[in-house]
Parts: sequence; C-alpha cells; structure tokens
Amino acid sequence: MPPVPPSTTRYGPSPRGLAHPLTRALLAAAALTAAAAWEAGHRVAELHPAPGAEPQPGRH
Repeated sequence: MPPVPPSTTRYGPSPRGLAHPLTRALLAAAALTAAAAWEAGHRVAELHPAPGAEPQPGRH
C-alpha cells in the first residue's frame, strides 16, 4: 500500500496524526493530568486491574 501523501494547504503540507498541534496539545494535557493523579495517590491498577489479577480487599 503506498504511503498517504500529507494534505496540503496554501501554506504547505498540513501535519497529520501525532504531528498535528491539537493532537500534541491533548496528549500533553493527558500526560499532565495522569501525573497529577499519580502524585495525588491515585494508582491506575486500582481502576484498571490486570487481566486475571485477584481483586484487592476494599476495592469495588
């Protein structure tokens, strides 16, 4: 399958996917939010346990 050419504007190529400024801003905001939640003591495994993991006492 040939690569998809970037879309163009009158100012030149327009970034797509991860290079798009909005995508980069949203990913940065998500990373900051996740880091703040971690620092506040919220652990991912409490909400999303690994498949096959036994439930933790006092959870759910």
